[in-house]
Amino acid sequence: MTYYSYNDTDSTVQSLWFNFKAKMKLAGWTVPSSSDGTTYNASGDQITVNATSGAGAINTSSWFILTHPTLDTYQRHICIQFGAGANQIRVKLSWSGFSAGTPGIARVPSAADEQILIGSGTDASPTYTSVLSSIAGNINAFMMCGDVTEKYHFYFLGTFPGSNLNQFIFTMERLTDTHPLDIDPYIYFLNGSTSNLSGFDTYTSCILTSSGASQPFAWYKKGLAGATFTRYSTGMLGANATSNAPAANLGTNPYDKKASLIPMYFGRGGSWTTQLGWKGTAVNMYFSGLARNTGAVLSKNTTNDYIYFGPFTVFKWDGSNPKI
Repeated sequence: MTYYSYNDTDSTVQSLWFNFKAKMKLAGWTVPSSSDGTTYNASGDQITVNATSGAGAINTSSWFILTHPTLDTYQRHICIQFGAGANQIRVKLSWSGFSAGTPGIARVPSAADEQILIGSGTDASPTYTSVLSSIAGNINAFMMCGDVTEKYHFYFLGTFPGSNLNQFIFTMERLTDTHPLDIDPYIYFLNGSTSNLSGFDTYTSCILTSSGASQPFAWYKKGLAGATFTRYSTGMLGANATSNAPAANLGTNPYDKKASLIPMYFGRGGSWTTQLGWKGTAVNMYFSGLARNTGAVLSKNTTNDYIYFGPFTVFKWDGSNPKI
């Protein structure tokens, strides 16, 4: 089952993150440890209040771990911590689990195989990245979490209504057409901006052609010799496996005059110099040949079953009717 939500009343960053965590838990993820910035909970979810401050809320130095149930003998763990205000974040990923280090009120646990998705520094001295910094009560939030049947993929989008400007995206996007030895067929991306997000909508960096520093992350050969957590380009394939960037002039399908959806591929090649190869095809994400405002819906199989995030990137949706 897929769990969707849309809510245009979240006027604080704390509320957006609280609702994201609640949606993930509904889909089967658990919170094995956490802190609300004043109390450390070594065995559960300490953040239980949807508020901007106070006991049980997301305060400065708050953090929580999200873990999905065992899937194909594996688990994935996400550590999200907050700086001075919930718009300052640092996020780490792990397979082995965050059970080491010296976690406490203001310090997150560590994992032997952890990778930083956004932010930098150390657990003792973290550096945060600003995201969702100017919502001003007018950010629309779109969330999707799949359960075990959909292998726990998710996305969390924040958008400005009626605009091509994106504000925020956090996704663990599942891929198909992957190699049978690829035990982690996912793309991980977290970014915040007041303009189109590099990697999905600027198209300056497309599959097999770029070594850009703003592309999504993925595991290269996870569990095998030479495993690396590295960036993968996104785009569509052109003639002779070259890259091609969708743009407004791609136009409509000539048969029904609709904006057809184009598969979004991930791989490394061309000007990349290491970790070359194919990764896979996105399950939830597509390109569109026609530009639309962020939050606009389109109908493919059922009414309003896809939604635009930026002018060309399209996500599967559940038919909700967001304000745009």
